[in-house]
Amino acid sequence: MKKMKKGFTLVELIIVMAIMAILLVAVMSMTGPATKISKRAKLSDSTYSIANNVENYLQRTLEYVDNAWIFDSTDSRAGDIPATVREFKNAYYNHVCVGTTAGADGNTVYVKGNIYVMHLDNSTGQIHTTAYTFPNSSTNTITAGVGSTAIAELNPAYFASDNRPFNVRYALNASELEASVVGGVVERNDETDAYYVLTSEKNGETVSPSPINQAISIIVNEGEAPVGGKFEGPAVLNVAPLSFTNIRYRANSSLPRNVLEDGKEGTNDLINQDDPINLPPELKREMRSFINFAGEDSKPVSTSNDIYIVYSYADELQPRR
Repeated sequence: MKKMKKGFTLVELIIVMAIMAILLVAVMSMTGPATKISKRAKLSDSTYSIANNVENYLQRTLEYVDNAWIFDSTDSRAGDIPATVREFKNAYYNHVCVGTTAGADGNTVYVKGNIYVMHLDNSTGQIHTTAYTFPNSSTNTITAGVGSTAIAELNPAYFASDNRPFNVRYALNASELEASVVGGVVERNDETDAYYVLTSEKNGETVSPSPINQAISIIVNEGEAPVGGKFEGPAVLNVAPLSFTNIRYRANSSLPRNVLEDGKEGTNDLINQDDPINLPPELKREMRSFINFAGEDSKPVSTSNDIYIVYSYADELQPRR
């Protein structure tokens, strides 16, 4: 007699399926964290790249400026930028002149030049730069400066993602990020990532008025926009030290230049801009080439207020004709 072939019983099939399900869950539990770690690593690379790009731009642009004023959106100077540019021009370049031919008499003329305003927008994260021109150092005339001339310095793609756009925020002075703690417990989002705050902002630290040790903190995160100074993790912080090489080299005093004493071009009635005795009041300029909040040391560190930097370059001064 032939033997009957015997297959798996229903109970045995159920047991095998249960074992396979357990193994599948175990494999998923092992690969899930690895996938999440990989995703976070990719996100960190992107946020660090953005922060590094912003840091490099700020350092490259501001290192060799001739003069600089820094203030935030709570300062009165932020309310009328064109008037602030005129004030800046008169502080350093009022009646400044150069000779059109080196060593020749009767060839002095007023200069023309550029003044720039950098706006670090803490509502959008974008940086805009507007170039103003003064065509004659003996007048208050400035050109440009309207909204259409403002140039966006950061790639708009950073802020245009349809999924989770990047958020970029700025604060004056160096600091560090720390986890936000409420009631002794670290605040976390749905994916158990911590929320972070800028240490100097949380502690109410103030901004130094000196050009030495100036810096701009750059905080970048993806996902929720910062609310109340809290950044959804993962978040990164880069600090852009602002060396102000030219300003510091001149011991916080503008580069001495000549002005026309009688206001007549083509003469050599010159007087040094730093002359404390013979210089008429209308031709004087402020001694310091760096002003942070008009010299006050009472402004707190903030990631909510916009930052403005007015600056100029000495090598852009040219004879007006």
